[in-house]
Amino acid sequence: MPCSPGAVCSMGQCGPSCAPPLMTCAGGASCADPRFDPNNCGGCGVVCSPAANATRLCLNMTCGRSACATGFADCNGLLSDGCEVSLATDTANCGRCRNVCTVGTCTSGTCP
Repeated sequence: MPCSPGAVCSMGQCGPSCAPPLMTCAGGASCADPRFDPNNCGGCGVVCSPAANATRLCLNMTCGRSACATGFADCNGLLSDGCEVSLATDTANCGRCRNVCTVGTCTSGTCP
């Protein structure tokens, strides 16, 4: 069975024809931009992991994250755990990364 004009056959089904740099993904059912699509980052089906306290992103075919949500920081530099620190309550990172409260607890981003 031929596909309609503008469609391509992929895995036995007709789907959209994608012009480069787009790729035909989801079994031929949709076009994706592997440069910026976090569900097809660098290739079809390559999903960027969730990023705690940030938004997952795909930038130039590489997974990343947005800026940290207000009050959170990425103090260890690992993409895998996102923005892992609450600057309001973390006694090892109170108000900013590596600001350690030597006495007491961190409250609202301030050491006692």
